[in-house]
Amino acid sequence: MNIPIDFRLGPKEPAFPKSHPYRAEVLSLLNRLTAAGFRLDSVHDGMERIACDTAHMGKDTIGEALETILSVDSSWLRVTSPLAAGFCLCLFLVLGNGPGELVADWTTGSALLESVLSAHNQQWEG
Repeated sequence: MNIPIDFRLGPKEPAFPKSHPYRAEVLSLLNRLTAAGFRLDSVHDGMERIACDTAHMGKDTIGEALETILSVDSSWLRVTSPLAAGFCLCLFLVLGNGPGELVADWTTGSALLESVLSAHNQQWEG
């Protein structure tokens, strides 16, 4: 049974302020990636790499990624593919681009990632 997921909202609402103008689109992307089976590994904020897989420390993985991404203008999100254990892919995120253009660049070669990004873009472009 397929239950539709509203990717604009999330299964969990992280504590980061809801007033950030890019919060909804970033949260949508993170939820869409995790729903497709990708594991959020880390976010590089330009200064340091912050691990997102902190569930073992009692933190929410999506919330950790969301907070880090929203704290800077651009960042690199590193995800692990569900199709190839240990295979990491990177997405360059730029806040300030138009709706649907959050992901400015990404690692190619994953049809699943291309599909997720295409669906995200179609939802947010209008």
